[in-house]
Amino acid sequence: MRVRIILGLLFLTWTGAALAAEKTTAKETAPQAVATAGELTLDKILSSAEEVNPGIKFSQAMEKKAEASASVVSSFDYPNLDLSASDSIGLSTPYYPTPFAYDGLLNSSYRRWAGADLVIRWNILDVSRWHDLDQHHEKIHSAEENIRVKRLEIYQQALQLYLQASLLRGQREVWGDIADKSKEILKVASGFVHTGEYNEDKMLVIKIEKEEAETERDSFEEKYRKTLRKLALLTGLDDKGMECPLPSALDEGILRVIQEGSSSPYLTFAQSEIKAARATYDKSSAERLPKLFVMGSVGALEGLPLAPQDDYSAWVGINLPLFDGYRIGSEEKERKAEINEKEERLKDAQLDVDELNTQYDEKINVAHIRIPLLEQESKDANRSFVVARQRFLSYRETVVIVRESLRDLSFIETQVNDSKIELLTALGLKSFLNGGTVPK
Repeated sequence: MRVRIILGLLFLTWTGAALAAEKTTAKETAPQAVATAGELTLDKILSSAEEVNPGIKFSQAMEKKAEASASVVSSFDYPNLDLSASDSIGLSTPYYPTPFAYDGLLNSSYRRWAGADLVIRWNILDVSRWHDLDQHHEKIHSAEENIRVKRLEIYQQALQLYLQASLLRGQREVWGDIADKSKEILKVASGFVHTGEYNEDKMLVIKIEKEEAETERDSFEEKYRKTLRKLALLTGLDDKGMECPLPSALDEGILRVIQEGSSSPYLTFAQSEIKAARATYDKSSAERLPKLFVMGSVGALEGLPLAPQDDYSAWVGINLPLFDGYRIGSEEKERKAEINEKEERLKDAQLDVDELNTQYDEKINVAHIRIPLLEQESKDANRSFVVARQRFLSYRETVVIVRESLRDLSFIETQVNDSKIELLTALGLKSFLNGGTVPK
């Protein structure tokens, strides 16, 4: 009886110290809410992912290619100027003219021997080429919008990996804390077994709980490291020493790095594709119209004795297509079908964007409701565990009750982390979906 009283006093003393430590838990864990110097920020992750992503670089190369193609087409709006010279020997008569490689005076049937000329050609009116240039400009715009789509996708991927890593680290910390608490209770229970106050089979309950918590902790640690390696591959950063902040350190303020957009890149890209298709149709249709061109030549040549002595020539011409084997009509039908396809694709993209926005809004609203409730439940679960532990140490409760309080605590805290990360993920993905960008 005397031993029992002494043990009871010792445990009551230890309980008081444990309660004092519990009151300071919030103060001890508060610094975790502040990201350390080695932890990655969302801004760093997004900018790094954009900088090294090959998909964005490929789209940028396609944009430059479209710009170069537009420059080629626009060059036809300028006149062509050629300088030519030729000489011949032997018979040179109108029946043996200069080869067709030459234009202007050199191609005159009056030239007999040497000659040289300067030739200018200029298509004054060619509506189809104007529409062709419009088509290339729309392709440039389409390439720019495609870059926005690629940037959106890489932003979303980087955001999800970053927040997923944060969640995994948070769950690892939760289970690590549960394992430490279980280990502490197990140590006390072992003391009870040694003094004969507790049966060894009851001690196994908390031992199993400790082992399960350690297994969960190690599992989340492995998942966390794998996610960090994926994040390193995506951003080009070194995964050694890489850490993501805990969910408790994150709030909606981290999303302030995202600058709000005006429209979804998926929609603007689809709209640019429609404009490009319409410009292509206009180009095909304009080939029915006449083309107006001028040509001139000035130079000198050695001709027959009675040949005209003029050393210049100029003329204007018009070309009107009459029959082309129904090529233009067939192309118009093809372009109209393409325009219809692009318009239907825009409708489909609009439907997808609206549906995704609705899903994100639902997740955001649910998370805003759940998080305050879960945080209150977390406080209650912590108090419940403290009471259960205190009653266990004072012989008024079994270890089974302590185990149940630990399970409740782990469930609630993991739910808090899940809800926080789900909220931030939905907010970030929605912002990027609607054109959000990260300023450089």
